[in-house]
Amino acid sequence: TPDGQIVIFRRDVPAFFVVSPEGKLVKSFGDTKYRLAHGIRIDREGFIWASDNADNFIQKMSSDGKVLMTLGKAGTTGDNNSQEGFDGPADVFVATNGDIFVADGYRNSRVVQFSKDGKFIRKIGGTKGTEPGQFNVPHAVVVDSKGRIIVADAENSRLQVFDSTGKFLEQWTGFPA
Repeated sequence: TPDGQIVIFRRDVPAFFVVSPEGKLVKSFGDTKYRLAHGIRIDREGFIWASDNADNFIQKMSSDGKVLMTLGKAGTTGDNNSQEGFDGPADVFVATNGDIFVADGYRNSRVVQFSKDGKFIRKIGGTKGTEPGQFNVPHAVVVDSKGRIIVADAENSRLQVFDSTGKFLEQWTGFPA
């Protein structure tokens, strides 16, 4: 969190634990059991973003666990062309302008970009493969200070770099799987 606390996300109730940097339990919350709690990030404003890889949704929460936004719908799948659904979301990242990027890669092969209010902007990728712009398990996504979208393409052992419009720029290879 912005104040140095650590948030732990798990597949049981309570779903979240907040601990101090020294390891002391500060609080716990979350009465929803996540089927496959997979990823958690804290954005610049302190909001918690969590992904459920099996139930195919991303949630934005306040620091006390109030759900503020849900992308995707629990238990519903979306293919690589879906503007609303996911199939295996692994990670979520919020850019400085508020845009939301979801690495939707365990069963799909893409990154989906949404506006800060959850409106679909674009998909990056969408084809499983090894060519530039294709993915085989896009597992993590970040946006750097230059606005480049960097995607960890796990099964291809590489990072792929895209400009802010989703155009492929380059790849960095040689990472062990």
